Amino acid sequence: MKKIIYSLLVFTSLYIICTAESFHIVEHSIAATEQLQQAAPSVSENQTKPGDTTRSKKQPVRSKKENDANGVKIHTENNPKVSTPTVIKNKSTEQVKHDTVKQSVLKTEAKKFCDVFKTYEEPSQFYTVPAHEAKDVKGKAGTVISVNPDDLTTLTNEPVDKGIEVELKELTNQQQLLKTNAQTVCNGKQLVSGGAYYINLKSQGQPVKLKPGRALAIKFPNLTDAPMSLFSGYRDSLGQMQWKQRNQTFKPNGPTEAWRDTRNVKVESEGDVLIFDTLAKRKQKIETKEEKQNSEAYSKLYAAIEVQNLGWTNCDRFYNIPDKINVSVKCTNKEPIVYASIYLIFDDMNSIVQSHYGTTSNPGFENIPVGAKARLVAFSVKGDKMMAYEAPVVIKKNETISFDLKETSDEELKAMLNKN
Repeated sequence: MKKIIYSLLVFTSLYIICTAESFHIVEHSIAATEQLQQAAPSVSENQTKPGDTTRSKKQPVRSKKENDANGVKIHTENNPKVSTPTVIKNKSTEQVKHDTVKQSVLKTEAKKFCDVFKTYEEPSQFYTVPAHEAKDVKGKAGTVISVNPDDLTTLTNEPVDKGIEVELKELTNQQQLLKTNAQTVCNGKQLVSGGAYYINLKSQGQPVKLKPGRALAIKFPNLTDAPMSLFSGYRDSLGQMQWKQRNQTFKPNGPTEAWRDTRNVKVESEGDVLIFDTLAKRKQKIETKEEKQNSEAYSKLYAAIEVQNLGWTNCDRFYNIPDKINVSVKCTNKEPIVYASIYLIFDDMNSIVQSHYGTTSNPGFENIPVGAKARLVAFSVKGDKMMAYEAPVVIKKNETISFDLKETSDEELKAMLNKN
């Protein structure tokens, strides 16, 4: 019996000791926790919980953000000894979806505008070349295209054995460039155009292509004395024209002199006819009216240049001046404009720069020369109506250009497009 009582007393004593020790540990833990809370901001007040984007208004923000390549690092200023993990800030799935929707809306509205505006563009010219005979095609503005059926093949690499239809569009002035929605820009840099041209070939309504290593020999109109380079063009996702420089330059077209002697043997070279008098001196034959016209047209062409890509081609030069700025634009219409196509048409050079404006995007214009005089033109489609705006502008630093679109009749729009 005494042994049982002794065992119970020992057990009770151990229990009391353990309980007191546990209480002492808990007490120290609570004290340590309170000290830690005083040294560092609490999660509930100063840090963002996972999935929680709100902050307590009771405490000011005490963190410093430092951007790096991966995201945003947050460093605690209150207690440098307390380390905090790096927080990676990436776009959420919802934000990605939102951006995708914005781009989709922008492209849809841009296409809607381009489809309507296309009805006003400069019309194409069409010519026919026999399937088994090389032939020159001459456009209304003077472009000469040498088409050799042997250089062509179908898209499935079959011989072209039927007649070839040549489509040519010649844009030699600002009115034609504007109507065809063809700005003069290469990689964000302004170009001055010496003429833009669209060339396409078909046979029986189906596209044909040039064989590998073959090219079209083309003489383009020489519209300027400035040195010009060859550019090829394409339309981006918004239908805006973009130009890419090729490693080719345009050269003057000079006739080769040809002579004939007093035996009246006629010698010609590309329309230039001269005589050689063996008894006196060389003298030029008096040209007929037709020969004079051909000679003048000949002198207004560049030497033939080889073009290996069908589609858009441009004779251009960069407009290189040091003082350029980005120009902001603002639409003052009360009702939101989902999409508008805007243009700067320059007074003293054959150049057009295009941008767009809308509820989801407003990039303005890039690299515009300070002091340039131009005409700002803007178009937008609202339902089945066209809205437009135009006004002269002078490019100035730190200035936003405002425009207000008004409903425009078809006659008014055509007059605006054909304005010099």
